[in-house]
Amino acid sequence: MKYFLISIALFALTLSFLRLDAQLASPAPPHSQDGMEFFHGTWKEALAEAKAQKKLVFVDIYAEWCGPCKMMARNTFTDPAVGKFFNANFINVKIDAEKGEGPALASAWRVTAYPTYMFVNHLGDEVYRSLGYMAPPEFIEQGKEAAKPSRNTKQLKKEVESGDNDPAKLLAYALELQQKNEGYQETASRFFASQKPADLTTETGWKAISALTTDADSREFQLLMQKRAAFEKIGGAAPVAAKIHAVFSQAVATSLAKSDEAGYKKSLIMAQKFAGDNGQEALRMEMQYAEGKQNWAGYTTSTMAYFKKFVVADAAQLNAAAANILAHSTDATALKTATEWMRQSLALKDTYASHHLYASLLAKTGDGAKAMSEAKRALQFETITPEERRNTQQLLQSLTER
Repeated sequence: MKYFLISIALFALTLSFLRLDAQLASPAPPHSQDGMEFFHGTWKEALAEAKAQKKLVFVDIYAEWCGPCKMMARNTFTDPAVGKFFNANFINVKIDAEKGEGPALASAWRVTAYPTYMFVNHLGDEVYRSLGYMAPPEFIEQGKEAAKPSRNTKQLKKEVESGDNDPAKLLAYALELQQKNEGYQETASRFFASQKPADLTTETGWKAISALTTDADSREFQLLMQKRAAFEKIGGAAPVAAKIHAVFSQAVATSLAKSDEAGYKKSLIMAQKFAGDNGQEALRMEMQYAEGKQNWAGYTTSTMAYFKKFVVADAAQLNAAAANILAHSTDATALKTATEWMRQSLALKDTYASHHLYASLLAKTGDGAKAMSEAKRALQFETITPEERRNTQQLLQSLTER
C-alpha cells in the first residue's frame, strides 16, 4: 500500500511537470481582455501588418522618464474598453523616442512633447495626432476621431488650401498644424471668422480658443474675458486662468522685445478692466514688465503688492521673487518681507536652494545667527553640487568673519 501511494504521488508530480512544460512551450494567450495589444517588430513590419489587416497604425511615442507616459501605460492602455476599441481598429505600436528607430521617427514627425500619439496609414502618412495624458473615455474618443475618413491630414490640407471653409475642417487642420509647430494662424483666423460669439462659448469654441488664440487684441481673447464664467464652466477655472495669463504674458514679452511701452500699457489696461480676477493678472504684468526693464524699484513695489494681496502656493515663484529682492534691493522692509516669502517657500518644498537663499537674505538683514543655521542646514543636503557647496561654505565663512 505504501509503495502504491508513493507511485500515485510520483505520477501526479510528473503530470504537473508535463503541464508546466506544455504551458512554457505554448505561446502566451492574447491579453485583449486586459487592454491594448502592442505589435512587436520593426516599424516596416508594423506598416506591412497594417496593410494586410487594412487598419491604421496607432503609435505611442514615449520616453522612459516621462511621467504622463507611465500613467498612460498604467491607467489607460490597460483599460478593457480601450483595449477592445484599439485592438479592433488599429495596429498598436509603442516607440521609445530616444532608442532604436524612435529618434528618427520622432524627428520626422516633429514630435516635441511626450506622450504624442500618432495615427498613420500603411504608407506611414500621418492621419491624425494628439498628445498628453488622457483618461480611457477621452482616449477612446481620440481614437474614434482618428478613424474618421475625413481626418486624413493630406486630404484636409488639400481641401482647406483649395478654399473649403467648412468650420470643422478648418478647426481640425488648424489644430493639426499647431500640434506640429507649423504655421496655423491663417487657418485659425478663417475658422474664427466663421464663428459667432455664441458658437465660441461652447466646448468646441473653448478647445479652439485655448489652443489657437495668442493675441490679446483678438475678438476671441476678449470674448474669453467677457464670458469668463461661462468658459470656466466648460473648461475649468484653472485652465481658463492659465490661458488668460499666457496671452497677457506674451503681450508683455512682445512689448519688451519691441520697446513698445504704449502696447504694454494698452494690454495692462485691458487686464485691469476685463480679466475678472480682482487685479491679479495686472499685477503679474507689472512685475514682468518691471523685471524686463530692470526697473527694480517698480518690481519691488508691484511684487510686494501682489504677494500681499494674493495667496502664492508655488515655491518656485516665491524663490524667484525673493532672489530678485536679494539681488536688487536695499530696502529693509522689502528684504524682511522676502525672508517671510522664504519661510513660506520652505513650508511648501524643503530644498537646498531655498535654505541657501533664505540664509543669504537673513545675512543681508543682519540676522547672522539664524543665517548660519540655515546655511548649515543647506549643506546637509546630499544632492548638492560642488559649486553649490562652495557657495554656501563661502557664505558661512563671511558670516563667521563678521
